[in-house]
Amino acid sequence: MVGARTLNDIFYPPKITTTSSFNTAALENVTLELKPQYTNVLPKFTGLQDAYLFLREFEDVCSMTCYPNVPVDIVRLEFIFLL
Repeated sequence: MVGARTLNDIFYPPKITTTSSFNTAALENVTLELKPQYTNVLPKFTGLQDAYLFLREFEDVCSMTCYPNVPVDIVRLEFIFLL
């Protein structure tokens, strides 16, 4: 039987690493200095408020920052690590 798979293969498929959708190769020499005036206004998600409202406020804070040659997605990732 060609192509027969064992139960182990079915229930525990091999792990394949996927590449990141963020291109960080161009950012090796770039340092982001996240200023306290932006980090202090980051909303805190407690789970009690509306998640969509939290995301909207988070994106508003991220859009206030402007770094030359740095995509907004990378700035959002940096802010997420601060939460």
